[in-house]
Amino acid sequence: MSQVKQNEYRYRIFYARSEIAAFTAHLDLLRLFQRTLKRADFPMAYTQGFNPRPIMEFALPIGVGIETRMEPFDVILTQMLEAQNIKNKLNQNLPNGIEIMKVELLTKDIKNVMSLVYAAEYEIEAENLGEAVETYYFDVSKPLIVSRERKGKTRTFIIREYIKDMQVLNQNRIKFISKAGSQANLRPDLFLKSLVNVEQISKYAALDAIIIRKKVYLKGD
Repeated sequence: MSQVKQNEYRYRIFYARSEIAAFTAHLDLLRLFQRTLKRADFPMAYTQGFNPRPIMEFALPIGVGIETRMEPFDVILTQMLEAQNIKNKLNQNLPNGIEIMKVELLTKDIKNVMSLVYAAEYEIEAENLGEAVETYYFDVSKPLIVSRERKGKTRTFIIREYIKDMQVLNQNRIKFISKAGSQANLRPDLFLKSLVNVEQISKYAALDAIIIRKKVYLKGD
């Protein structure tokens, strides 16, 4: 995301998505917010070049099917507007299942939102997931790893090294905080896959899991 110039104003917008809106792909979500900002007639700053685009940056990509509760992204406007006015107008133009929770006007020296991400909090519900975490995850003598192949390269994740905090809420539901961002990032589907690999939950339980990203943690919060 480009630096904020004179007469430009960066806003941090926090949104929630639920139900059918959770199945919106990341790029489609980006386009949705771009269209909504235009429809609300906000004065947006654009990139330069042959194909100018509104200047926006999301904190952390979100997988299809994952709900969110307080997900941040930054946008640059060319006029200073009241944060509450931005929130109200966006909510009037957004589809069901997506809601703006909070809008903040940032000072010019605040770093881009993507560079500030260091952790994320997830709540997951799946059959016997809480029991699996209680009996297997907390027993550190038992291995818990998963591999992912991308662009012909295989990467192995030692799951416990990525998780900062783990709580069992009930037999089927857990909450955890994991490393996130460009330096280290654990996707919740990989966590579930690691438990499938050691036969602690079924692959069908993992596929049917309800995943909510409750919060993205930013440096300086």
